[in-house]
Amino acid sequence: MFHIPAHKQPPVQPAPVRTLADYIRDDAREAERLAAQRWLAARRAGRLNHQGARA
Repeated sequence: MFHIPAHKQPPVQPAPVRTLADYIRDDAREAERLAAQRWLAARRAGRLNHQGARA
């Protein structure tokens, strides 16, 4: 890695401000991922039929 003089470095971009909507969306995405994981685990364990109802 070669040295880049300070005056030639691009300005540092500030991190984007995260709004409440961002956190809510991420939380919903995480909840969905966890639900899918649980469903897959139950499916593999044979506790669900192909329609997703408890066997």
